[in-house]
Order: sequence, then structure tokens, then C-alpha cells
Amino acid sequence: MPLLSLLVLALDLRLLKSDLDCLKPQSLHFFKLNNIQSDRNFHNFIRIIIGESGRFPELAKAYVNNIAKPAIETLTQYFKSHPELKLEDPEATVRVMVGSLVYFVMLQEMLHGKDILPLEGDRLIDILTDLITKHQS
Repeated sequence: MPLLSLLVLALDLRLLKSDLDCLKPQSLHFFKLNNIQSDRNFHNFIRIIIGESGRFPELAKAYVNNIAKPAIETLTQYFKSHPELKLEDPEATVRVMVGSLVYFVMLQEMLHGKDILPLEGDRLIDILTDLITKHQS
């Protein structure tokens, strides 16, 4: 699978932060979705976080504070720094993007949807990129 665009949970924030200045709003290609899709340790980690969040809310809060929040803030700042994208609400745009990608990985890989309801990651990435850049000058 080729390089795919967008965030994909920002598991490696160091990579995200170091590559942020190199990103072009037209392409937004900076993560390998296939790395997240095939990383069984990541899938198990997310299963634990979700499965145990009711009994251990501090575990869920730690995930949000240390992984989700910094990723959302970093990407929001990136979108805000590119007014040519003409995004009405950069933070909401980031959440739509992240939600779409997280759900894609969960459905395709963790819930075995790729065998039942297959979808190429490139299609999702292309439509997200189009939606984000469609109002660009």
C-alpha cells in the first residue's frame, strides 16, 4: 500500500511534529495508514483502552491527555496556520478527519471488516483530502 495521507491517530507525535513544516495542504501525505492497520500491538492497546475505560477512567483520561489531545492540538494548529484551506472550524475538521481514520482502522482491521466490507484506504484518504482542500484558493 502506498503512502497515505493524514493523521491516523498521531501515534508517533515526534514524527508528526518533525514533518509538520514539510507538509503541503494540497497533498497532506504524512503517515502510513498501513502501519497502523497492520500493527497488532496498537490494536490490542486500543482494545484495552476502550474495554477498560469504564472500570479505569484514569486510563482513558491518560490516553486522551497524552495521545489524542496533543495530536488534535498539533493538527488544529497546522490547519489554522494555513488560511488558504479556508476551514471554517479547524478543530472540528481535525476531529472529523481523526474520527474517520480511527473508525476505518477499527472497522477494517480490529473488527475484520476488510473481509466483509472491504474499502481501500486510498479512497478514504482521497475523499478526506478533497473535503479539506476543496475551498482552497
